[in-house]
Amino acid sequence: GRHAFHGSPRILEKHRRVNRTEVLPVAVAKDPFTWFRSACRRPGGMRFKRGETCPSPVGPVRYEERPWESLGHLWGAWHASYMG
Repeated sequence: GRHAFHGSPRILEKHRRVNRTEVLPVAVAKDPFTWFRSACRRPGGMRFKRGETCPSPVGPVRYEERPWESLGHLWGAWHASYMG
């Protein structure tokens, strides 16, 4: 889905029966600032404090009940999860 780590337990369970040898994964990476603005418009499972800069790229954020130091940290982990 749009707001799900590809390796999250929820996604893995949903696609457990898919033959991975027949799948071509494609990921589109937005630059972090565009992604931050998108998170403000459609936060999905993200929870953050809204302020003058919605959301603050340096403030704490929660995603799927996991705390992150900032949106930048979440963005980095999100995209790094596709590399591993």
